[in-house]
Amino acid sequence: MTFTINEEYSSNLTLLPLDKEILFREPDTHILQINDAICKDEGLYSISARNVAGSISNSVMIHIEESEQEYGYLTYSKGRDIKPKNKPLGDLYDIGDELGRGTQGITYHAVERLTGRNYAAKIMHGKSDLRPFMNNEIEIMNALNHRKLIRLYDAFTTDRSLTLITELYISEHTKLDSLTLKFRAGGGELLDNLTKQPYLTESEVAGYIRQLLWGLEHMHDQNIAHLGLTIGDLLIAHPGGDDLKICDFGLSRRLAYGKLASLDYGMPEYVAPEVANGDGVGLPADMWSVGIITYLLLSGISPFKGANDRETLTRVKDGKWEFHEDWWSKISAEAKDFIKLLLVYQSEGRMDVHVALRHPWLNFSDKMPASQYKINTDGLRNYYNSWRDWYHNASCRSWYRRRPLSGAFTHPSRMVYPPGHVYTPEPTPERTPREPKEPRTWEDSVPSREPLDYEVGNFKSESHYQYGPDTYLLQLRDTDFPVRLREYMKVAAKRGPGYSLSLADQNYDWRTPVIRERRRFTDVMDEEIDDERKERINQYGSAEVYSLRRLRKELGTRLDGHAEAEAIIEYKREGQPPFFREKPQQLPIVEDQPAELVCYAVGEPKPIVQWFKNDQVLMESKRVKILEDEAGRSILRFEPAIQMDVGIYKVVARNKVGQTHARARLVLASTPGSPDSPEATEISDTEVLLRWKQPRDDGHSAVLCYSLQYKEADKVEWNDVASNIDHEFYVVRDLRPNVDHQFRLSTRNSIGWSEKGIPTPLIKTKETGAPKVQVTRAMKHLQQMTESGGEITADEPISRLDYSVETSPIQWISDGQLSEKYSFVSELARGRFSVVVKGIEKATDKVIVAKLLELRPDTETQVSREFEALRSLRHERVASLEAAYKPAGSSIAVLVQEKLQGADILTYLSSRHEYTEQVVAMVIMQVLDALQYLHWRGYCHLDLQPDNVVMASVRSIQVKLVDLGSAQRVSKLGTTVEQVGDIEYTAPEVINDEPAYPQTDIWSVGVLMYILLSGTSPFRASDPEETRQNITFVRYRFEHLYKELTPEATRFLMLVFKRTPSKRPTAEEAHEHRWLLHTEFMIKKRERAVFLGNRLKEFSEAYHTKKSQEATKSETLTGAFSGGGKASLMRSSSVQEELYTTF
Repeated sequence: MTFTINEEYSSNLTLLPLDKEILFREPDTHILQINDAICKDEGLYSISARNVAGSISNSVMIHIEESEQEYGYLTYSKGRDIKPKNKPLGDLYDIGDELGRGTQGITYHAVERLTGRNYAAKIMHGKSDLRPFMNNEIEIMNALNHRKLIRLYDAFTTDRSLTLITELYISEHTKLDSLTLKFRAGGGELLDNLTKQPYLTESEVAGYIRQLLWGLEHMHDQNIAHLGLTIGDLLIAHPGGDDLKICDFGLSRRLAYGKLASLDYGMPEYVAPEVANGDGVGLPADMWSVGIITYLLLSGISPFKGANDRETLTRVKDGKWEFHEDWWSKISAEAKDFIKLLLVYQSEGRMDVHVALRHPWLNFSDKMPASQYKINTDGLRNYYNSWRDWYHNASCRSWYRRRPLSGAFTHPSRMVYPPGHVYTPEPTPERTPREPKEPRTWEDSVPSREPLDYEVGNFKSESHYQYGPDTYLLQLRDTDFPVRLREYMKVAAKRGPGYSLSLADQNYDWRTPVIRERRRFTDVMDEEIDDERKERINQYGSAEVYSLRRLRKELGTRLDGHAEAEAIIEYKREGQPPFFREKPQQLPIVEDQPAELVCYAVGEPKPIVQWFKNDQVLMESKRVKILEDEAGRSILRFEPAIQMDVGIYKVVARNKVGQTHARARLVLASTPGSPDSPEATEISDTEVLLRWKQPRDDGHSAVLCYSLQYKEADKVEWNDVASNIDHEFYVVRDLRPNVDHQFRLSTRNSIGWSEKGIPTPLIKTKETGAPKVQVTRAMKHLQQMTESGGEITADEPISRLDYSVETSPIQWISDGQLSEKYSFVSELARGRFSVVVKGIEKATDKVIVAKLLELRPDTETQVSREFEALRSLRHERVASLEAAYKPAGSSIAVLVQEKLQGADILTYLSSRHEYTEQVVAMVIMQVLDALQYLHWRGYCHLDLQPDNVVMASVRSIQVKLVDLGSAQRVSKLGTTVEQVGDIEYTAPEVINDEPAYPQTDIWSVGVLMYILLSGTSPFRASDPEETRQNITFVRYRFEHLYKELTPEATRFLMLVFKRTPSKRPTAEEAHEHRWLLHTEFMIKKRERAVFLGNRLKEFSEAYHTKKSQEATKSETLTGAFSGGGKASLMRSSSVQEELYTTF
């Protein structure tokens, strides 16, 4: 027996035993084993066997993939999460001939420049209102990974287009001789292939339908419905083959519950009756389409097709069809039964995909008897011609088209896509002439009473320079605004020439507009008028002056008097407006298990709490209960929760003083995604140190632990190492020296375990006597805890905060020895006059964090200020003070606080290779929660910097505010405060010795957000004075922001960077900005904005270097609690190690 390799399909080379290892196993199996395969081993391999009677041979093509990710993609073992790129398509792909076009876009042949591989590029052009439809197709294709479904390879986006790079298929219009197709060549449409044959058989049709059902099974198992399936969506994978693939997922949806909202799109002859009737549709709609396709392939006739679309839809609504005996008499009874069980009028009576796959007719594809009836394809050819005519008329010319089915009943052509209509929607018709109106004199417009006595306000520019964002001119958000301006100007134009010389109060028309011809970029945000504030302001005026008020708001002015008046009214009002001590949080639910949303609202008088779902009042039922516990928390309980409960929930708390609200999402939880292969970072003779990353998909529930398995290369069974690993590393011990091993992981969340991950490549242990693996003390401690067999619990006990400290604050403790109660083990960080250390409470072994502060004449005021602020604060987003010690006769004060993870937000994000805008939005929302509480208690933080936002956990995005050393009491009427902290993060009113307001902290939120979205400080200059000028005149640059940033994030920055504090939003108002909405659309949009962490890492290193230079060098702080003397505590690196092992 001889093995040969055909290199590049030309020269033959006989393989010798020295080149490749050829094995033989009894009785008649020969194996060619290629060890340590490399790219040169790729090629066509042939095997031939000879004896005296003759010879026989066979060949196989072997491809070698260097990338494990590419291997997983090609073998369908692992999908890809494709995010659209903002770079030009032509940078990476060469676009060739047009392959076809549909209602949504045009498909071209594309060649990847780097590899030369062939793909299809589906280019869709559409405006912003069509963007959700386009993005939906990407999201659906990212979720699909099956051999019978066309897969997404890459994507590109611009303001007006979206391009999907998919596996290649060729339509009947493609000139095959113009393409050189080597790897991913397509066989074109199924219908085009069948019409080229003189006949087909039932076994062939059954084979195609079974493949179609395999693809739908993958979709339906994920609760994804195609909802647009036609015969044109079925493609042949390879020329001359019979492998089927499904394409075009433009109408596909992931169903959140059993019934979907009415669907008014599709090809009339393939839509189910529930679609034609405007009822809710679900997975059974796809099974109806399968029945239509099966009927068509076996008969060449579409069962419901009429002379036009209206007639077709009417027939579908009636649901009447039959088997014509003159044709169907020769088709098997099993085939007719299969169609009968699919074309059932009521969706509940149709077979689902799993039942259909078990139908006996599909077994015909395996039998292929010799005497099968040959179905003539003439009928299919006739149908194909009419199908192409319909589709050619419906196809777009360049812009995305989507017309509702109901248009067939309203348009005279009785077609969904009327002939001759090129675009959808049609161009705007010509303006119709209007009858001229009789002009009015200016006396007719004089109001009948004296105008209200209020100040109009001066429209003055805040700009002191000739470049930057103030000089940018943008299109208005409200496109009707210029139309209204023209109307206002017409009113002004009717005044006589002498009118402008006499503007006394008695003849001044208060509706005269004040218009600026040139508008600043930073004023565009003022067009977004808060509805509640506008209503509150307008209720004090009459309809006569409404247009002036509206114009004033749209032009960007906001009178400080209004904000001041509101503050005075609230100050004098009896009682206290409602406030949420505890807001409802995002809740992952499991179907048929209980779940509850909890909030805690306080106020004087006690507020009334009301729950809403998707902005509709939520009513109680047998399953949904609204309860209240002993402490006054409102509990929305589902017993049990079901899929239809998924959505956005709003809770409103009201009393006679005011109202407030909060939002939360209910999401459907699932098991996490499979983790990537672990990486062996250190190897000894019997030990291997493995590290890995958290899985990208956590199933909407935080990762609890990992399970690790290993096996030797020549073994089949996997051995369990541990199933309670709650960190991202592990040292595997007791391995055999000089032996190849493989390792794999699975992940667990509160729902359950993921699938096993991809095994590692072979990892060989070293020879006996090699040095053992070395780990840090922190890693060794975590390893020992895991090896002790501690069980990981899915449901952690809910710890409630003790709010009694707000009325009974913590006091200084001056007696007793601090070293008798706590044992301080390591130093975590240093400040200007403080050191943060980690300690253990001896009585309970509880880990705590203590802040050691120097008591000197120049620092005693700030220490007292921080203690006064912390002693009475309790909130889930503010680090809690547990005890405070000021030993008698000591120059050191100790603040004992709760233990957090310890990494500040800069360190956390810069330790990741990439992060998304969604992560930044979650951080900003939690910071706003903390500030909202501080402002409610009458405090301002006044020194909000990146190192004051600290991670409470690295498993999920949970942050808390620390370091209230600069916090001061500030009222809504304004309070003069002392300037502290870094000038880069300080608001302009503070550095100019003007009164501070609660909105002063909002400025610092904007600075923090800008840093996280750019890796640069917005106002930093070469010297402090220029930095002061940049802040005072609000000079910052947008080009430093990441180009992937969403427009909503840019608008939020423009909203908070206002020179006047009253023009900035409050913390509660900022929560309502579009950028921070909890809607699925905004979440997906923020998740698609991905930023690399390298720029932020550079900023973080410079920031922390500067902080370390400013920090105290005193050793007396730590020496006082390290066993006496001047010996200092060791610096701990556990925070950085935890981040390193996690990311």
